[in-house]
Amino acid sequence: MPYYGFYWCDGDDDEQFIAKIDADAETVKKLLDEYRRSDPDGYNNVDFIDFLQSHGISAEIVEPEEWIYF
Repeated sequence: MPYYGFYWCDGDDDEQFIAKIDADAETVKKLLDEYRRSDPDGYNNVDFIDFLQSHGISAEIVEPEEWIYF
């Protein structure tokens, strides 16, 4: 299952998350556009994963157990 990185700018801060999604990139982009249109003022990463799952796509947000300075 591929990993996808999503990013956006929220004011002065850059935000990002990584998700493991069982779909090709074109499908993910198409469904992301559909999801954005469904809630133009309040979309977020958790609801996007729920949206993908409601379309029968296995998806989960990937978060590290711990951040370690490299």
